[in-house]
Amino acid sequence: MLIGYVRSGHVLDSPFPQAARLIAAGCQAVWVETSRGDHLSRPVLHRTIDLLRSGDVLVVEDLDRLSSNPMHLKILLRRLEERQASLNVLSFEDELVPVR
Repeated sequence: MLIGYVRSGHVLDSPFPQAARLIAAGCQAVWVETSRGDHLSRPVLHRTIDLLRSGDVLVVEDLDRLSSNPMHLKILLRRLEERQASLNVLSFEDELVPVR
């Protein structure tokens, strides 16, 4: 199952354009986070990862929607791997690109 995650880190940023792209890419569910901060202070992200099942794919519009910190990103990728889920990022052409 394709599960989308949207983070709108700025009050003036609307999450709807990101969500629309993820839905158009085939996501059956989209979770929206409106808080800022590092990956530890994002409850929706953690809830989303906790709900992933084996074979599920987490989809984000851009890798920095998860984290701009390489160490934090590595931790999140390890959590996905532990759940036997994977991560895809939308390309500029709205194609899904696997992250390994």
